[in-house]
Amino acid sequence: ALPISKYGDMEDQFTIAQGILNVGEVILQIVVLFLYLKKSKQTVLLAFVVACFTFWKTCLYMIQYTPLCKGSSLVAHLNYLQLIGLFIIPNGVWILISGIEILYLWNVLSGALKSTKND
Repeated sequence: ALPISKYGDMEDQFTIAQGILNVGEVILQIVVLFLYLKKSKQTVLLAFVVACFTFWKTCLYMIQYTPLCKGSSLVAHLNYLQLIGLFIIPNGVWILISGIEILYLWNVLSGALKSTKND
């Protein structure tokens, strides 16, 4: 059995939708990389959008396993070490990194807006 049983359930609509969104996210990250290599002006904006997408998608994924969504039973079989190592840390890293990226890119975008306003 999978440590987090719902994640591998290919009959679950949320799991299927999550997988499709993961593919879209990867494609968009490749587009960001391509735009960055081309030194495109749209790179920062698309990177910001994708970071927001990743942040909220991961938050939604984690929230479904809480008592708020009656999903805590899906991880109840995990001991604390497994819960931290297999669920909280891996998902927390995605939230942390994309959150930092959002804050950084927000400042870049805000600075670009201020400089165009002064021109």
